[in-house]
Amino acid sequence: MSGNNGSPDGLKGIDSLKALQSLNLSNNAFTGPFPADLFKLSTLEYLYMSNNNFNAAAFSFANNQATNLKVLSISNINITGTFPAQPGSIIDLDISYNSINTITSISNTLQRLNCTGNNLSALPSLTLATSLEELYAGYNNLTTMPNISTLSKLKAFHVPNNQITGLFPDFTANPKLKSIDISGNRLRGKIPSSLETLSELLELNIANNQFVGPVSNWVKQRHSLRLDGNFLLQTEVAQKSVSPDVLSLILRPGETVSLTLGSTTPGYSYVSGTVWTMSPYDTAVAAVSQVRFNFYI
Repeated sequence: MSGNNGSPDGLKGIDSLKALQSLNLSNNAFTGPFPADLFKLSTLEYLYMSNNNFNAAAFSFANNQATNLKVLSISNINITGTFPAQPGSIIDLDISYNSINTITSISNTLQRLNCTGNNLSALPSLTLATSLEELYAGYNNLTTMPNISTLSKLKAFHVPNNQITGLFPDFTANPKLKSIDISGNRLRGKIPSSLETLSELLELNIANNQFVGPVSNWVKQRHSLRLDGNFLLQTEVAQKSVSPDVLSLILRPGETVSLTLGSTTPGYSYVSGTVWTMSPYDTAVAAVSQVRFNFYI
């Protein structure tokens, strides 16, 4: 029944379908209050109500009888304010693209939470959410990194485009991670070598932060990788300080490096602020085996 232009009157009496197990009413034009009578269906396991125009500001699970409900998708239905504690039967919850500013709590049985695109300044405590395998909380107003130290089953952790500050997160307690997206925040520092303990990691997006330092070969071998918008050495170049005020980098043909400099003329003093990417191909000496650049800082 998804993808129609249904009248809200069409939902009357739907709670009489006592054997109903799955219902998809997404992408309609339903208006008015959210049909809470659906939570009277004790046999219901899968409920998809996303992308409607409900007046769902005060969303509630009061008098819930849907004790077998496993999947609830209520993305983009105009929920505002506080989202209540969810029934323990739910393992997959999608509340993305509403105007929620607080989530009361997260059930310890929940396996997947998508709260992308709300007005959240913080997530509730995740300490007891030990069943959680996927967490999507991008495009909110988070300022601190969620504490995921007890989430040993976590496979996907996405918090892009928030306002999170601090250093690169510690993921050593999450050995099953396959996908990490912390892009578009205000994180800084180096990529820690401990990241390489995540043997199952395939996707890494740390773009548009303030990370510095070299990128290891292990990181570069990820199936999907985004590093742009940082201050990273894009190659494992040989580097050392030849004196307290001179940094020496050795590049081979085709390798590039981004530095924070204030001038693009070697031999002059530099003021931090300008990102300069250079390559041996830009120096008209690509035929040589390696090039040394000395920067006087």
